[in-house]
This record gives sequence, C-alpha cells and structure tokens, in this order.
Amino acid sequence: MHQGSTFRTVNRGQTYDATIKTYDRPNRLRFEVTGRQMDITAACVFSAVDPGTKVESSFDFRPKGFEPLFTAYLHRSASL
Repeated sequence: MHQGSTFRTVNRGQTYDATIKTYDRPNRLRFEVTGRQMDITAACVFSAVDPGTKVESSFDFRPKGFEPLFTAYLHRSASL
C-alpha cells in the first residue's frame, strides 16, 4: 500500500473505487472514494497512546443526483 494505490469496494450493493491520496505511515491516511451515488473523502490521523493507538477520522460525503436535494429536504423537515 502506498500513495496512489487504488482499490475497489462494495457497500450495500454499490461499487466504489478508491485512491489513497495521503499515506504517511504511521501518522496519516487519506483516500478519495468515487461511486455512482456519492463521492467520499476519508481521512485518518493515528497517534500512539498507552497501551495502543488513537484514531481520529473525518468523512466528507458528497451525494450525487437526486440524493442531495432529498437530504436537504429531510434536514429542513427535521428542524420544523
């Protein structure tokens, strides 16, 4: 595994292609994921803590097509 590595995954029947964008072992990992329904940026920061490893992660989900409009509607309806 290295920066630029690619892989394919399936989640809930949907195929996603991923590319490792940052690989700074043992500190950071960031990858970009592209799928038919959404794109995702995922980032992880690793730090040593006794007796193991602390992982902090962030995810940016970017829905495509009709889904962004539907998500905005749900958020608006939930706040009423």
